Amino acid sequence: MKKCNFTFYVNNASHHIGGLLDALCANAEVGAVTLVAAQAVPADRLALGWKAQCEGLYTLVQSPNADWVEEHVRQSCDDTVHVFIGMRHYEIMTKGIGACVRHGRRFGLFHEPRVREGVKGVLRYIQSWLTEGRIRRNGFVLAVGAHGPSWFLATGYKPAQVYPFCYFIKPGGEPQVLPPRDVLHIGYVGRLEQPKGILDVLEAARHITSNFRLAVVGNGELAPVVRAAAERDQRIVYAGALQSDQVQTHLQGVDLLIQPSRTTDDGWGVVVSEALLNGAAVITSDRVGASMCLEEAWRGRVVPAFAPKSIAAAVDAMVAEHVFTPELRVRRRAWALDHVAAEAGADYLLSVVRNFYENSARPKSFVEG
Repeated sequence: MKKCNFTFYVNNASHHIGGLLDALCANAEVGAVTLVAAQAVPADRLALGWKAQCEGLYTLVQSPNADWVEEHVRQSCDDTVHVFIGMRHYEIMTKGIGACVRHGRRFGLFHEPRVREGVKGVLRYIQSWLTEGRIRRNGFVLAVGAHGPSWFLATGYKPAQVYPFCYFIKPGGEPQVLPPRDVLHIGYVGRLEQPKGILDVLEAARHITSNFRLAVVGNGELAPVVRAAAERDQRIVYAGALQSDQVQTHLQGVDLLIQPSRTTDDGWGVVVSEALLNGAAVITSDRVGASMCLEEAWRGRVVPAFAPKSIAAAVDAMVAEHVFTPELRVRRRAWALDHVAAEAGADYLLSVVRNFYENSARPKSFVEG
């Protein structure tokens, strides 16, 4: 079978996609893998532990001009697939997509749904209908999260073009097997802002009847509110911001992650994947893209947004149903390795490409099976 080459285009190099690219490089069906980044990694991301330089097996091209993008697409062989993680704002995206259309090259989007709420959501919907015709006519879409496929289908893409997708990440080392314990260790990891639902977590803590300890990791405008809550309630600990590698270590000791975003701006929620890969159970709101991983009760629960009492009830129900056993922790880790880890993502992406361009069988969604 002829090998596929891939070029990914992104605003800046992210560890959220580096694992997938490395897994593609290691796959026997893949040839060259290139990452084209519009700009360097921002300083605030570097402070969180992101890497300034490519440390993977793929080739990194940073800040190329429009002529380079045009020539790269033109010279690419017929079996190269160009994947755009974005379609606006950066010249490498707009010029690259145009070059793929002009030269008849294989290409697709790797894209989260756009935020639907409010008047701006309506305007985004109209903009998508008016400006994405060349993509609808030529490319495929790796639609991220629970709400990704419905967004693209609603804006004119055909079902045969749209595939569920996520940020497939590199798993860490084998997590520790935690012994049974009397205190449930709950974690929140993310920005401390109202849209992320941190206030719902703090309110839920007032209604949980099970014995628990809540550790909040992150920074943001509501950090003083979290700090004050921790001072009032000894069950709550504010850990501040952690670097990305420290988050992995932190999650190894968490029984339950809560991710209660109030907005669909959480197209996926990589920390959900990280938690599952460490064996933790998860509660998300129905706005979080990664909620699609929680259809089985032993993996977690999905609750309505803006519903702290529903969060508390879900926590107590999971305790009553003995979801936090060592055996289920191992099972969650195994499920995540098979469904949201980078190696599984590479295999799934190749099956998408074979289906779209070579009429092989359409793959089941990556969360199925």
